[in-house]
Amino acid sequence: MVKRDCPSSDVEPDEMLKLSKDEIFHLLQASRRRDIIAHLLDNERPIKMGDLVEIISAEEHETTVAELTSTQRQRVYIPLYQEHLPKLDKKGIVEYNQQRGIVRPTDRLEVFRPHLEAVDRIDGVDYADTGPVRSLIARAVSLII
Repeated sequence: MVKRDCPSSDVEPDEMLKLSKDEIFHLLQASRRRDIIAHLLDNERPIKMGDLVEIISAEEHETTVAELTSTQRQRVYIPLYQEHLPKLDKKGIVEYNQQRGIVRPTDRLEVFRPHLEAVDRIDGVDYADTGPVRSLIARAVSLII
């Protein structure tokens, strides 16, 4: 994982690994952010945004990357480009270089591993083996009810 010596976000270096529970759950609220986080935790290396878009698109449409349409890709690309990756970058979870289209995991990403694994232990699945974690909030709520 990448150490953030000069973060591109507004997060101070000594605050890099600190996230409140509210911040963590807010970031995990969106299924595509969970998908991004789960993929980066599983692979622990930089990825081209286009590749990330294809992985998430294929999983959402239950198809292969080769069978994706440009419309399916674009429906994932736009929210990742405009919302999800900038939000994760701002919080120091990833380094997202929009111009180069590269997403790099940071050490701060590890904060999310126990949260994703806890839900999967309850469900009896391993997030790394099943693709994206789609309904963290729905699963947690169903356990309470």
